[in-house]
Amino acid sequence: MRNYELAIILCPELKEEEREEVIKGIEDLIDKKEGKVGKIIEWGKKELAYTIKRGGKRFSEGFYFLFNLELLPETLSEIRKKLRINEKILRYLLVKVE
Repeated sequence: MRNYELAIILCPELKEEEREEVIKGIEDLIDKKEGKVGKIIEWGKKELAYTIKRGGKRFSEGFYFLFNLELLPETLSEIRKKLRINEKILRYLLVKVE
């Protein structure tokens, strides 16, 4: 198991319940892959440095979250794939912590 950090930006149009649903979905995905979710930090709604086009719309702000994770390296590609196809996630960054 290695330590990773996952930063995500969620669509600004999501209600609080929808954001919680996405976060819970990510936690469930990590659990299914035998990983562990540590701390989850919500940074709140922030303005983006540039607009992001997703689903035919342009967004200039989003909800930021940071996850501390423990994952098996061989599960990264599948986790990235699931994050990429989620329409509610505008951007994500998954990096190994040294």
